[in-house]
Amino acid sequence: MRTALITPSRSYRGLGFCLVLACSGSVFAEERPTVPAANVTVDVVATAATEPPLGVSRWGIGASWVRYTESLMQIAGPALGLRADRPFQAAERPWALEGEVWLGRADYTSPVSGNIDGVLRLGSAFFLHPVGRPAAAWIPRPEAGLTTEWTDLRGLSTSGKAGYERFNLSLWLGGSWEIAPAQQSNAIQLRAALLLTGWQRSMLAQAGSQYQNVTNTQRRGVLVSLEQPWALGETRASLRLQLRGVERSNFVSAGTSTVYEPANRSAELSVTFWQ
Repeated sequence: MRTALITPSRSYRGLGFCLVLACSGSVFAEERPTVPAANVTVDVVATAATEPPLGVSRWGIGASWVRYTESLMQIAGPALGLRADRPFQAAERPWALEGEVWLGRADYTSPVSGNIDGVLRLGSAFFLHPVGRPAAAWIPRPEAGLTTEWTDLRGLSTSGKAGYERFNLSLWLGGSWEIAPAQQSNAIQLRAALLLTGWQRSMLAQAGSQYQNVTNTQRRGVLVSLEQPWALGETRASLRLQLRGVERSNFVSAGTSTVYEPANRSAELSVTFWQ
């Protein structure tokens, strides 16, 4: 937010809580006349062929380091998170939901606004996609995503300037690829998405009664991530590098001044240990 106040942060990704659901099924049998063994075999094969399993749910614990930058400030620090993948059936086809929630603390630094240590950040990310891969490796699997982030900049900086809370919600549309044959368990996962719309809520009234709370809208942005799975004995993990860039928002009146969200960039390096 470009104002006379502290320039706040916008790093979108990673910890808090994540729902890990389980699915169960029951098989019922009924009495029926004895039939030849050959007929029984045919019935079993047909059932297996027409009702394939959706996949396996999984969850993991992760740690990350995030660095967010604008032209006159940066915010960087660690976070811990929970991740989960959950397959399900809807509209007569299989789908999968990937989700993560993260919580972290970071240090805010600015040559203009001063510094604040231990900024609290809470965020989440969810991506929905159909189960299965396109026949051609270069064709992406379509995905829709939602990310959120709350940042607490309340208090005074080292230069005596006031901060405030901020909340961001962004919608994404993109695709993902496996950079290896689908049967390989260690295939690199590539994800790319474009920002559809983002809303940045800034509680400017917390910094002074002369200001009003505002919501800025962001229309242009891109997200790219690469994730490499690996295993060491019984330990399964993955290493992910994620980059994000968002362009300047619209202008909104905050009472005594007009404010906007500056263009920003962020980079995240994380590791997840899967259960």
